[in-house]
Amino acid sequence: MSRENAFERAAIWREGIKAIVFQIGDQVINVTISIGIAAFPENGGSVDELIKAADHAMYLAKDQGRDRTVIEK
Repeated sequence: MSRENAFERAAIWREGIKAIVFQIGDQVINVTISIGIAAFPENGGSVDELIKAADHAMYLAKDQGRDRTVIEK
């Protein structure tokens, strides 16, 4: 899929997960996710390179405030 479609899909996943609320006793737990997107061949020519690029993008998302998606440049 294109990087744009992957970004849109990630937004749907993020919103879906954010809508889930866990309650354990009196405590309410909200979950968010950060997603890194990498594309072939722009970000790597092997599975290992793509995973490394996606991991890098995910950590950028976390550093930028979490609960977001970053596409590796």
